[in-house]
Amino acid sequence: MSTAGPGLGAAVIGALADRETRGRWSMAIAIAALLAVATWWFVRGHDARGWSTAEPYADAPYYYAYAPSLALDRDLDLTDEYQVTHNWYRLGPTPTGRPGNVFGVGPAVLSLPAFAVGHALAIAADDRRDGFAHSEVTAVMWMSVLLSVLALVFPARVIARRFAPGPVGLFAALMIAASGPVVYYAVRQPGYAHPFATFFAAWLIDAWDASYDRPRTARTWAGLGLLLGLATLARPQLATWGVLLVAAAIDDLRRGRPTLRLLGRWLIGALVAGACVVPQLLAWRAL
Repeated sequence: MSTAGPGLGAAVIGALADRETRGRWSMAIAIAALLAVATWWFVRGHDARGWSTAEPYADAPYYYAYAPSLALDRDLDLTDEYQVTHNWYRLGPTPTGRPGNVFGVGPAVLSLPAFAVGHALAIAADDRRDGFAHSEVTAVMWMSVLLSVLALVFPARVIARRFAPGPVGLFAALMIAASGPVVYYAVRQPGYAHPFATFFAAWLIDAWDASYDRPRTARTWAGLGLLLGLATLARPQLATWGVLLVAAAIDDLRRGRPTLRLLGRWLIGALVAGACVVPQLLAWRAL
């Protein structure tokens, strides 16, 4: 006769008795609470003029304009989009004859899943279909909230790994974020590239730091290349974080002599990083 296993309650108690499990649950609960507060702030916020801060202003309409153009028009001719956003900076046509856009395409590309959700809601509500329905704009703008909050996980992991395990890491990450522009670009001026840059740069730093604790395999280098590429796609200036991969390569050489296998791993990282930047290169070429 088989013996019945422990009940659900006993399993939960046993899991929570493990310090690492408790830490993960505490982190998840804290992040969920922060996300709820930040979302409330995002929805309810107004600037000095009384305008909702959940709407795109200044640079944000230029980042946003790519999304409906790519998803609905399937091109990079922003003529229709600028009729709605009014091209506040008066960007003139490029040599291709298309309206110019000096802002990167990366945030729009990375926001396409959110735009798709907003577009589905717009169809369900029989709202406007030009890509500027309230649900579409709000979904894309909310990505700034989501990524800014989730970015806190990565410095918390680094702090826990190198300095002090436990909740102090998340608290320190939150204090650092609150003392700089992260909060501003999350809830007061959403829709910029900064939250995407913050998220992927923080993730890259965490992955790079963790790579010093184990051998770097081809998968490790592919992951580092992916994160560097996505950070660069989010904001091209972040290509300078490639210095971390140079440091990692030097550490590989310190661990052992160069081999064709090692060179192959570096090549994989470089190719993955380059592939991630292709959408921006194509956008520049099209414009």
